[in-house]
Amino acid sequence: MFCLLCRSESAMVGFNPSAKRNERLSALDHSIAGCASGVVARALSQPFDVLKIRFQLQLEPIRRASEKSKYRGVWQALSTIAKEEGVSSLWKGHVPAQGLSIVFTLVQFVSYEFLTEQSYRHIPSVIGQETYDQLPMNFLCGATAGTLATVASLPLDVVRTRLVAQGEPKFYKHSRHAAYSILRSDGFRGLYRGFIPTVLQVAPYTGFVFLFYDFALNLWNDFLPSSLKNRDSGGFNSFVCGGVAGVAAKALICPLDLLKKRLQVIGFEEARRSFGKTGQYNGFLQCVLRIIAEEGFSSFYKGFAPTMLKAAVVSSSGFLCYEQACHFLKVFHQSMGK
Repeated sequence: MFCLLCRSESAMVGFNPSAKRNERLSALDHSIAGCASGVVARALSQPFDVLKIRFQLQLEPIRRASEKSKYRGVWQALSTIAKEEGVSSLWKGHVPAQGLSIVFTLVQFVSYEFLTEQSYRHIPSVIGQETYDQLPMNFLCGATAGTLATVASLPLDVVRTRLVAQGEPKFYKHSRHAAYSILRSDGFRGLYRGFIPTVLQVAPYTGFVFLFYDFALNLWNDFLPSSLKNRDSGGFNSFVCGGVAGVAAKALICPLDLLKKRLQVIGFEEARRSFGKTGQYNGFLQCVLRIIAEEGFSSFYKGFAPTMLKAAVVSSSGFLCYEQACHFLKVFHQSMGK
């Protein structure tokens, strides 16, 4: 689907040179579709994100037998958060999280559409390649798009992480208070805490998501009986292949996601006292070494279960919504005589 030439007829993601000029969507159309995708995916996945962040920031082991740990499993953590902070706390930090999703998905999809088009127009070796041979280009375009989206949205990610990480009583009253407090105490640099591990995480993750999604769709089109493929008018293929792509890609970069979260809450230890021990790190390398020495290598996969659940929900719903939004916009423009 993301391939530049050998694409499904229903493909909406990535440049399609076989499409007629009047059938191609504009950058504004892709922006609208990206925003819709981000809003829906974030609303559905926010509880898993709250769990993931709480698990990743907990220094104590996440095991049922660990009496010193505040969170010991997914269901226990859900009930604890709901009991102590209210059910609505599972959507804590939802406003900046929605802002993060809108900005990230908008920049990501618009950039990906632009990059795939430019690679088709300016890299001769891409033209005429077999479907599966174009996967490396999908990865490179996706990784670059993810990097650009990270630069645009990281301040919102830092604010979101701080809001989710705090307990009761709240240290930050709301998103604006959090952003102002971070700027006052750490300067502009504070809004880009964890930038290196974030880029190291997001670039390959986004690249792999697009690669795996395209690969899964190619397999879907190659091996699924035609009778079943012809019935798929509701985007079920996008939903399934998107979920597979998200889980596969996230499994590869889990450790970097944890490092990013640990670095983003540096200087925020006081508001996290009620959750247990807090880590203090001077930088990326020291964070890696201290986690290995004090918590063990397996700690890089803390929050693995909610991370995988979130990845499946975000990627499946995100690609489904993006594809359907693009299809709707295409039909709308055709009905308006574009």
